[in-house]
Amino acid sequence: AVVDTGSSDTWVPASILRRLGIRPVETGQFVTADGRIVEREMGEAVVRLDGRTRVRVVVFGDEGTEALIGAETLEGFHLGVDPVGRTLIPMPGRLGMAKLS
Repeated sequence: AVVDTGSSDTWVPASILRRLGIRPVETGQFVTADGRIVEREMGEAVVRLDGRTRVRVVVFGDEGTEALIGAETLEGFHLGVDPVGRTLIPMPGRLGMAKLS
């Protein structure tokens, strides 16, 4: 899969997800790179990366498109992108804390 930080979600051709036994659980709207709004099915998949696993949302993509690892999946693994070295790098998680008055 190609890492695409401009994509919020991970996108995999639908036939591959179905072959892996992943089933759609809902439908969502997405804005494509050319500005169109499309609806696609979404499911949950166990994603393994560098020996670690997480359950992530995956989008049932169009046939003939490349699988994309989106920003949400990268953040779930606490990974960022080094654009110069073209590698994934560890990133600390971010926590927001609400102040109670």
